[in-house]
Amino acid sequence: MDSCFGLLGGSRKKYKPTTPSGRRYHGKEGRGRYRTFAIGTSVTWHCRSERPDGTLEYFTVSGQRDQPRRFVVSDPEVLPDNAGKG
Repeated sequence: MDSCFGLLGGSRKKYKPTTPSGRRYHGKEGRGRYRTFAIGTSVTWHCRSERPDGTLEYFTVSGQRDQPRRFVVSDPEVLPDNAGKG
């Protein structure tokens, strides 16, 4: 998870416009995380991802305006079959 949220200020999207599965990325400048603090003092992203074995996992990423470079990533949880697909 750190590899996804650790690179602030730069974006791999400049060099690779799609994910390994071919989906297009959103955003382009790597600063969207900071912009969320313009409308609130805290943020939590609820994330889903597919593991190589096809199961889905869920985790959260949270941050506070007073510590904009510190994000807390929860431990991933395996979702029940088909939960969140669609």
